[in-house]
Order: sequence, then C-alpha cells, then structure tokens
Amino acid sequence: MNFNSEIRIKGNKTDLEPYYSALKPEEEETNRAKYTVEIKPKELLIKIEAKDSTALRAMINSITGIISIVDKTKNGRFR
Repeated sequence: MNFNSEIRIKGNKTDLEPYYSALKPEEEETNRAKYTVEIKPKELLIKIEAKDSTALRAMINSITGIISIVDKTKNGRFR
C-alpha cells in the first residue's frame, strides 16, 4: 500500500523563499518515503510519498519541524 500527502503553504514568493531554501536541500528519499518541494507564484507545494503509515508520519514530522524552525526564525520567536 502507498500513502501520499501534500502540504501547501500559501503566500507570496518572497515569504515562501525561506521555507523553500530550508526544505530543498533536505529533500530526501529513503527506502520507505520521500518528499519533493516546489515553489510556485503563490504557494509552496510539498509532495510526500510513503510505503507505510509510520514512514509517512515520520516524514511529515521531519518536514513540519523544518517549517517550524523557519517560521520561528522569520518571526523572531526562536529561543
């Protein structure tokens, strides 16, 4: 069984660039999961594919961790 998910972050390209820059080098593919990131004019699209639900959850946690760090850094709330 395969699991797929998408995360979309909406905003202008200037606001989305830091997220793209943080996620793109970390694009990864394991035996069980992978993700790709694509910046569009008004959104950042992250596509996740996994072979099982545990791998999907782990990949989503990894991605949202990076997103959280960028968000906190951008908004001066990182402590």
